[in-house]
Amino acid sequence: YITTQVGNPEVRTLETTKDGSVRFIKLVIPVSEGPRYKIGKFDFAENKVVKPEALRSLFKVKEGQFYAEKNIRKGLEKAREVYGSVGYWEFTGYPMFKRLDEPDPATSAEEQAAAAKKPAIVDVTMHMQEGEQFFVNRITFVGNNTTRDHVIRREMNLVENGIFNTEALKHSVKRLNQLGYFKQLEGNEAIKVEKTPQEKNQVDVTLKLEEQNRNQLQFGAGYSQYEGTFLQFAFSTSNFMGRGETLSTSVLTGARYKDYQVSFTEPFLFDRPITGGINVFNRNIVYPFQFTQETSGGNIMFGMPVKSVFSRLYVRYSLENVSIKDLNTDFYDPETIKRFPYLADALLINPDGTLGGRRIISKVTPSYVYNTVDNPIFPSAGMRFTASIDLAGVGGNTNYYKPTIELIKYFQHSRRTSFGIRT
Repeated sequence: YITTQVGNPEVRTLETTKDGSVRFIKLVIPVSEGPRYKIGKFDFAENKVVKPEALRSLFKVKEGQFYAEKNIRKGLEKAREVYGSVGYWEFTGYPMFKRLDEPDPATSAEEQAAAAKKPAIVDVTMHMQEGEQFFVNRITFVGNNTTRDHVIRREMNLVENGIFNTEALKHSVKRLNQLGYFKQLEGNEAIKVEKTPQEKNQVDVTLKLEEQNRNQLQFGAGYSQYEGTFLQFAFSTSNFMGRGETLSTSVLTGARYKDYQVSFTEPFLFDRPITGGINVFNRNIVYPFQFTQETSGGNIMFGMPVKSVFSRLYVRYSLENVSIKDLNTDFYDPETIKRFPYLADALLINPDGTLGGRRIISKVTPSYVYNTVDNPIFPSAGMRFTASIDLAGVGGNTNYYKPTIELIKYFQHSRRTSFGIRT
């Protein structure tokens, strides 16, 4: 209804209370809807950079269907993304209408009356004001007192002296938010794009960062019926010395349980987008009146991006050495072993009834991760899909395979709330 007109409101008094303190009124808003228009021709004007055929695919508009402002608005949003990806930062567009039933004031009254009887069809011409192509002059970071500039810059898809790609800037901001080193980058205060003074077709991009503490320190001591007296210490950081590296170490020692672990991850190995990590651990668990299990080992991991900037492929190799000692003599009983056929294998009891041997688990785990979750600490939107399979038996004496698929998706409900599903 492109000719709809809304008139001035009319106020009519209906009733007034006797004391005059309350008056009831009727509010009338006159609306003249006019006819419902269908689209005749749909064309483009003023576009020189992008061809009409490419622009037409962005607008879900067909000749003969009813005109809908929503389709025009969505098409302009997509066109703004296309133009922004090639540097046309100031692109704007708007529709112009030509109605078949619109009388021409310059014609005679008979001709105007005849025009008014024509069907409600409108020709739409999209005027695409492309503007000029812009390039990046400087990219500046403010507020990163700990995080080094190159850690931030390597997440940027924009480069200085390159085309100012607005879509690349959006992806860069999303990547920085995914790191979790800073508070969410959003709004014109945190992301500033300004024309470079005294330079033609140049812009300066400034990101105002507010760092978050990604260091965690835990320590404690206590007593439990199972573990007895124990001491615990753990330290982890996901931005070690401002280099973007992850380091974690933990120590838990008690009368019946001991666990020591150290891990380190470098997200940009050899200054390339290759993830490298290593983890070593040693664990000793005493099951009272049963046995003691000792496990030591570690793993190494490599990862690299594939296709999308939010997709990565990982390969992990791990080696574990498991041994059993201090086994309760009741487990050696032939009748017990006979009743529980898997017991001998689980407790590493030899066929001759003696304790010995080790379980060596050598496995390779390839995995694929697609992650668009906006923030690792306070997620509100995005998806994380993981597919992996453990293949044990590449060496060692233990064979198995274990496939895993996980999907996590967040739906933003409001600025402060969101819903998540996991399967």
